[in-house]
Amino acid sequence: MRKPMGMDFQDTYEALLESTRLPESVVFDVLYRYFERIRVYHSECHLRRIVQYVSDHKLTLTQAQAIAILFHDAVYIPFAPEGHNEELSALLLRVMLAREDVAETVRIVAEQIVRDTATHIPTIPESALVLDLDLLGLADSYETLQADSKMVYEELAPVIGTWEQYTEKRAAFFKHLLGRPKILHSRELEHMEGKLRENLTRSIDEFIQTDNTNND
Repeated sequence: MRKPMGMDFQDTYEALLESTRLPESVVFDVLYRYFERIRVYHSECHLRRIVQYVSDHKLTLTQAQAIAILFHDAVYIPFAPEGHNEELSALLLRVMLAREDVAETVRIVAEQIVRDTATHIPTIPESALVLDLDLLGLADSYETLQADSKMVYEELAPVIGTWEQYTEKRAAFFKHLLGRPKILHSRELEHMEGKLRENLTRSIDEFIQTDNTNND
């Protein structure tokens, strides 16, 4: 089991139990998926970072948003086709909640939020905060972003190849985000936009410098 950061597993479990209002067995079963051996970045630590930020900043989540946070990376296959993991996570949400006492309107919203994490563009208002929380690491300290990038590579290495091949794709993703008018969409986290853009720009420059050094 990976070393927890901040909150321990029990704290995360209890926070999600309260905010999702789901049965203990459902919350535990979904959380267990985040401990799969193939995960490095998309693990319980990523989920815990989100839950801890919500707690520390006393953010208010709807039930649908809390459920979406729990399920948003419930299915994770490294380098799966775009949108594949998110679609399967949304379907898992639907199947697991089919027999639970959750309003259909809540479930439908939660599913859509999970699907929106594929593009990080909200198609419904409820998605904005969850999508921004999912990108927290990009707006943290630059050292955190560097560490996260290395963990993502560790997950993808079996299918993506060398570090240089990874950083090429990582830089392209960062450039794609920087090309958007807005990366963050919620009033709660919009103040982090400047730091996020600064981090992405610096990371791209570092990737380029590293590639140039390796090619010399």
